[in-house]
Amino acid sequence: MRYKAAILLLLVSLLLVASNGGSQHNPLWYLNLLEEPKVEVQVGTDIFSALARPATEEEKPSLWQMMVKIFPQYEGYQVCF
Repeated sequence: MRYKAAILLLLVSLLLVASNGGSQHNPLWYLNLLEEPKVEVQVGTDIFSALARPATEEEKPSLWQMMVKIFPQYEGYQVCF
């Protein structure tokens, strides 16, 4: 019997909404991530390195709808400034 090796890669995606309570201005932590996207994330007791990036214009509509389903108050936050 012959065996083949396989490499498994686990990708974890986290979505953060930089709403700043619906303010016209982004929260400071969002601006910090734009300046330094290399981050250390803790989820429960797990700690891992990650790379933050803003959603692309193509990604935003579907991601926003997903977040509105989770937190309906976001619907009132989306305003064109």
